[in-house]
Amino acid sequence: MMSQSDIEAILKMAMDWEIEAYEFYHALSQKNLDSSVKQIFAELAEEEQKHQKILQSFLKTRRNPLDSSAQLILR
Repeated sequence: MMSQSDIEAILKMAMDWEIEAYEFYHALSQKNLDSSVKQIFAELAEEEQKHQKILQSFLKTRRNPLDSSAQLILR
């Protein structure tokens, strides 16, 4: 079984990846592209922000996302 510090390190790494993905999609949404393509990238950026917030909530509450009692609340 993983230690709490291992889980926290993995969550922080995952949060970093979500932030990088957000920045990537957000930057693309700002490019001079077709408006429908820009909208898709903006929506992808928004989804990455949601993922980051979910991971952050696990860190704040110190819940183990691998615990079967942990519930993801997608807003």
